[in-house]
Amino acid sequence: MGNLILNSLEIHNFRAFRSLRIEKLGRVNLIVGKNNVGKTCLLEALLLYANPGDLLVTRSLLGGRDEIETTLKVPKNLDEKGIKELLAKDRALVSSIKNLFYGRGDVAMEPIQIGSVDSPDTIIKLIEPTSSKPKNEEMKRREPKLSTVKHSLEWQIKGKRKETYSLEGIQMESMPPRYNFKFISANGLPLEEIADFWDKITLTKLQDEIVPSLQLIAQGIEKIDFKKKDNEDEIPYIRLKEQENPIPLRSLGGGMFRLLGLVLALVNAKNGLLLIDEIDTGLHYSVQKDVWRLILKMANRLNIQVFATTHSWDCVESFQKAVEDSQEDVSLISLRQKKDKTGQILPGEIVAVLFDKEELPIVAQERIEVR
Repeated sequence: MGNLILNSLEIHNFRAFRSLRIEKLGRVNLIVGKNNVGKTCLLEALLLYANPGDLLVTRSLLGGRDEIETTLKVPKNLDEKGIKELLAKDRALVSSIKNLFYGRGDVAMEPIQIGSVDSPDTIIKLIEPTSSKPKNEEMKRREPKLSTVKHSLEWQIKGKRKETYSLEGIQMESMPPRYNFKFISANGLPLEEIADFWDKITLTKLQDEIVPSLQLIAQGIEKIDFKKKDNEDEIPYIRLKEQENPIPLRSLGGGMFRLLGLVLALVNAKNGLLLIDEIDTGLHYSVQKDVWRLILKMANRLNIQVFATTHSWDCVESFQKAVEDSQEDVSLISLRQKKDKTGQILPGEIVAVLFDKEELPIVAQERIEVR
């Protein structure tokens, strides 16, 4: 078993978090809490941590919350140079980037900091345009031109690597992903991404993991493959026992499609991070314990650190039951809004209450409110 990417986590000035500190992380981490407390924000911070300087990822975070005015359409098979040129013309990103910072620009924007406790090693700064204006007409005649600094994002990685990206028309350089990562939103993976994940494991031993995983919902599945439909999209088809012809996997329901995306993301996240928003979406409570067992087993074998969110008490109970027989170090992380002595909520102050593997049975037995 490999080392964890993050043993702890500290986030400053990102979205809902003015400051968040999580003292201990496990190989598999389940994040719970009320609406608008920052569960998805935490996953987004980890996305930026794994993918420093990728403006397509940055833009996708804004687009996923309707915080950017236009949709960026990236043509298929566009090379890296073409993507850079496309982003260089992306004026909408300039006006929207403030949404990633705590306070959305309504307060002084301190740098975003993400990393281990006491040593956040990813720092993101937004450098605002500045101008020096002549104080009077005489100075204006002497110096008719205004000096201007364009919007830019500055990334510092581990205090050494430093990259600055202009956001107003100057071509940018890209950093490679820091870690292998896969992200599943609450809406699930798009079909195109699922097909791509399948292509990456075709004819490998990882492909053998897929059918047994799908049998958690439908035991009669014998085989799965992807076929092109209308010469464009690749569609997953399955063959069931005692049936001659294959059928579309979606015909078995949304839960099956959700499970396929989850398992494909899992096997493609080897030696990296798997981030899952609202993991129980579409999955009946009766299969959730087996899904957690699958995640625990494969996270250990493939050296993956998993972060998932939920609103469901059924999911918390299933998680607790699944880890009973596991040797993995896990954490249940309850995010809560901090209050002052009078009971008033302190804006941006989110606290993380941790429950380790030994405490989970007590949480389940006493039905301690963790959400």
